[in-house]
Order: sequence, then structure tokens, then C-alpha cells
Amino acid sequence: MRRPLPLALFLVLLLAESASAQYGYFGQNKVRDREFAWQILATEHFDIFFYPDSAEVVGGVAQMAEAAWKKLAQELGVEPVHRIPFILYASGRDFRQTNIYLGFLPEGVGGFTEPLRNRVVIPFQGSQPRMWNTTVHELTHVFCFYSFFRDLAGELLNTQIGVPDFWFMEGIAEHQARDWDTDGRMVLRDAVLGEHLVPLPELRYGELIPGWALYLAYKQGHSALDFFVEHYGADKLPELIYAIGAQAERDVSKALEKVIGIDLREFHEEWTIDLKRRYWVELVEGRRPEDLARRVTKIDEKYTSYVGPRMSPSGELAAVISNLDYGAHVYLLDLNKGEIFQRLTSAGDFDYLAAGGATLDFSPAGDAVAVVAKEEGWLNVYLVDAVTGYTFARFSDLDFDDITGLAFTPDGGALYLSAQHRGQVDLYRLRLDNGRLE
Repeated sequence: MRRPLPLALFLVLLLAESASAQYGYFGQNKVRDREFAWQILATEHFDIFFYPDSAEVVGGVAQMAEAAWKKLAQELGVEPVHRIPFILYASGRDFRQTNIYLGFLPEGVGGFTEPLRNRVVIPFQGSQPRMWNTTVHELTHVFCFYSFFRDLAGELLNTQIGVPDFWFMEGIAEHQARDWDTDGRMVLRDAVLGEHLVPLPELRYGELIPGWALYLAYKQGHSALDFFVEHYGADKLPELIYAIGAQAERDVSKALEKVIGIDLREFHEEWTIDLKRRYWVELVEGRRPEDLARRVTKIDEKYTSYVGPRMSPSGELAAVISNLDYGAHVYLLDLNKGEIFQRLTSAGDFDYLAAGGATLDFSPAGDAVAVVAKEEGWLNVYLVDAVTGYTFARFSDLDFDDITGLAFTPDGGALYLSAQHRGQVDLYRLRLDNGRLE
């Protein structure tokens, strides 16, 4: 029997899991540096809250939200009767100042849904496909919350409610968003070939999933729901949602047994066999990573991440961001020996590093590393001596909402930046001699 959770704890866990599931948790202080003059755009199904900085994109987001509503209503067989509050921030920087969730929202969290009021909170991310995926993901939560907890007021009298499995809640949101990217496919493939898939019955309670397995839990849930639809039919998904909501326990295993005749453990076995059929052929055909490349990190570093590697001009070193020590730092990795050459940054150098994209680069001369980091809520670009680790230059007052990539020019005299400002992503040239943007 499923363990019921108090409603307040359910809310906290949902938000905490969403916040910690992203790749690099590199800071912990919420910085508020502005007030927002909120306005409301009312559409057929939404009240979209925006402010002047997001006014240019709110019309397109409104159309996107309505299209997502119609898609989900058709595919999930659920139509929420209430209007959905949709809080739109102009940028990730503004989003992380939200007071809807009082905890810290680290880099990489693309949005969240607050189930008590079914509010969706999303920053504009500068990419239409990414914004669509995030909108569908979060609205799927709204539709599921409505289906599972529409009589929530009555259940509050008992102070406890059953909570659907974590893998299902995040998996169905990923499935509806069709959000497969290179990283997701890589992580799932590695888990199958390395035989470290986490059994779905062990992914019921998000608070019990270790941090290293959270992203894998999202992708396993995504894959499992893809398998469910492919093998049992898309028409079975609304039936499964209804069967979960019809029980006080919201037990996914019981719902599976009712809809397709097998429980969660049997479903897990079917799904894993299908995955092995798909991926194990790569072992036979000699397409293992070891057959194509040489590993340069230690094999026993199971919970260590290496993000955004950039090779030095000599080809002997790589600059990477890693959580090898407490927090995250920039390291130089000796590619010949497969070991850390030295750590370039120290605790307290920055609030946290921006490791969501190509935010690290070696200078053409090989004597410096450029890195994007945040300090007191503001994005800065730093130049770090590749030998001593001394930060010899800082470029601040850039007024960007996000920097998703940087690269030295061939002569080393400037940096190209891919940056977002008020919903618009552009390419900038930052001169290193005077700090001017061109």
C-alpha cells in the first residue's frame, strides 16, 4: 500500500525535486534586486501574469499555452474547468527571484508548477522549442493534478493524500513534451548498457532518490511512458490517469494492473527487456564508447560530473567544470594521464558557476581560461590564469539575463558571447582590452 503524504509536504517535495534535478547546483542564496509591475493577459484558459520586460513575448507565449492546453486535453482526456494562472518571467534571473517558491532555484530549473493553486511559473528562455517543451511539461503537471486531486478540499479533512510515483509524474510530463535531447538519450543508453537502471518501484518517492539518480529518474519515466504508449496504445494513457486518480492511494502499480493487466514490477521487466533489445545490439556491433574513444576520467567516480570540457591548444589539457570537490570548480584535466592536473578556482571565488552550456573556453595561447559565473545575482565573465589560478580580469555590468556560450576570437583579443537580454538571444563581441561590447 502506498504511503500517504501530508499535502504541505507533497508541495515541498515537488518543488524541491524540480529544483535539485538540474545538472549543476552551484549556489544557494536567493537575490532579489527589483520589484515587478505585474499585468494580466486573459486568454480562453489562462490568466497570464507578465510585466514590462516580458511584454514583447507574452503574446507568443499565450498562443503557445493555448496550443499546449488543446494538445493535452485531447491526448490525456482531461479538461481542467478552472482558469490556470501562468506567471511569465522575462528571464531566468528574474525567475529565480520569485516569491511563489521561497527556496533557492538554481541554474537549469526551467519552471515549476505549484499544485495548491495549479499555478505555472516559467521564465522565457530565448528559444521557442525549449519554451514549448517547458510549457507542455508544466501544463501536464496541471492536468494531472486536476485529474488526481480535483476533490482535494474534501481530502484535506483527512489531512493526508496519496501521491503518484515520482517516475510517473515526471515521466508523463517529459513524454508529453517529447523532450528527448542528446543528453537524455546518452544517460539512458549508458544506464542500459552499464546495467544501472534504477527499478521503477524504487522511484516512487522523490525524497528517497539519491541526487545522482534524479535526472535518470526523469529519463527512465519518459522512456517507460513512451514504451507504454507504443505497446499498449495512446488510448490507454487517459485510462491510466483516470485509474490512478480513482484511488485514494494514487497507486500507479494498481492502476497499471487495472488498465493493462500487469503490476509495476511486471511492467518494469517488460520495459527493460525492450530497452535491452534496442541498445544491446550496439555491443554486438562494437559501438561501445570504449570502442570509439579512450576514457580519461576515473571509472570509480560514479557520482562525479564533468561539464563543458574545452581542450587546450596543445591538446594535452582540458578545462572542465566538475563537482569533484564540494561545490563546483574549474579544473585542468591531464588528458594523457587521465587525472586532475590542478584546480583553478577556490571556494568563495564566485556565488556559483554557470555550467548549463558552453560557458568555458581556453585562450588561443593556452595561458588563460574564460568562464561565466555569477556574483551577487549578476552574470560576469572572468579570465583565470591557467598556471596560477589567479583571476586577473572580471567583466561585469553586462546586463544579460543569461549567457549560454562563449568562445575566444582566434587572436585572443576578444570573446564571442551568446547571450539573452529581455527575451532576445544575440551574439556579442566582448573586447578584452577595454571591456566593451560590440
